[in-house]
Amino acid sequence: MIRFPDSAVVADHISIHGTRAAAAADGAGATAAAAEAGPPVSVGESSVLHPRCKFYVEHGPVVIGSHCIVSELVEITGGGAGGVQIGDYCHIEPKVVITGPCQIGAGTTLRSGCRVGRGAVLGDNCRVNALCVVGDGETVPALTVIFGPDPHQRRQLSGAIADEHVTSGRDVMDKHIDYLKQTLPKYSRMKQAKQTQ
Repeated sequence: MIRFPDSAVVADHISIHGTRAAAAADGAGATAAAAEAGPPVSVGESSVLHPRCKFYVEHGPVVIGSHCIVSELVEITGGGAGGVQIGDYCHIEPKVVITGPCQIGAGTTLRSGCRVGRGAVLGDNCRVNALCVVGDGETVPALTVIFGPDPHQRRQLSGAIADEHVTSGRDVMDKHIDYLKQTLPKYSRMKQAKQTQ
């Protein structure tokens, strides 16, 4: 159902819905196409999936890069052949809704309650602030901050500010992940990598 390395922290109370998930769980009854497509949810090195995040993989996979945090109450729907592709060092905060197919670039932060629509492409190191929407088919260039009630309120980072944003973001993510690796197992059951396919 879900593939992840030993270094990832995956809560036991995540849910995966859809026929791709059922085919992956049923090894004998899985079709050749489902087996070839790989697991419906794939997680990279040192990533963290909080409890109660939901994956709907009926129409496509969800691929999460390394050093990512997917918070509680996040809903990700994989759609189309490519599904949802999330780059390395992404932070997805609570109650975010992502509808695939879409691509989210490395180092991107999706703040609480924001939405990413079908066919959207976010460049590297973007920030979509709370309750903002990236519309269907929209392309957001790298180092863009989306904010405010108007969907066209954007600011593109450049120069020294952009460099600081990229380097400090990765350091902070690594510290946050280390903290979560110590804290989450104390309060929630975790999946073990050797128990999954």
